[in-house]
Amino acid sequence: AMVTDASFELVWDDTGIRLRDLSGTIGGGEVSVELAICCAGPLTEKQVSGRLALTGVQIDAIVPPLVAASLDGILDGGARFQGTGDSLQAVLGAMTGEGSYRISGLRAEALNPRTFAEVASLDTILEMAPAALSQLIVDKLDDAPFLADEISGGFTIAGGVVRSANVAMEGEGVRLFGGTSLRLADLALDGGYTMSPTTPTTPSALIDQSGAQVAVKIGGTLPTPERKFDVA
Repeated sequence: AMVTDASFELVWDDTGIRLRDLSGTIGGGEVSVELAICCAGPLTEKQVSGRLALTGVQIDAIVPPLVAASLDGILDGGARFQGTGDSLQAVLGAMTGEGSYRISGLRAEALNPRTFAEVASLDTILEMAPAALSQLIVDKLDDAPFLADEISGGFTIAGGVVRSANVAMEGEGVRLFGGTSLRLADLALDGGYTMSPTTPTTPSALIDQSGAQVAVKIGGTLPTPERKFDVA
């Protein structure tokens, strides 16, 4: 998505370049940025620092198409960052910082929260081969999205890697817990979440809160993400 209705101040002097008070509209919300690059001199390394804030931004408008196809919500968040290097890749590889975010109306496709209840209701569950049961569970996950009213969390940037760990999301009768990391230099993704039921069950239930989990492994890159399920 492009930033529209943008305004900013560009300042440069003998020590560096500064982008001040950049503000505009993106994804139905607002973005503000401040960026500084210094310092002039004989050294090739430059210092880059800045701040970023997003308010009321639609996630699927600012992420790559394959991510947008499976993830949506309204994002509010902010970050501060800094890095040093003699090229953009070097700066990204050395980036440090921190930030926080809140997502309202989260929608994650193909994570049907009713999967546990639907599998538990099968009369033939004990008669199925493990491979067939695993495929059935994966098929049921595809049937509906995971929805959460609101989630919030924080992240750190260290050595050019953005990490958001220990994120908990409550949905309809289920809970997602885990984290994700993004390497800025090449946009490589790594992480995982587990989905487990939160609805109380009877003592004789074959699927219960203590033992049932679906593991979601995240890999690939931000433009071409990969997601794998472990339902064993």
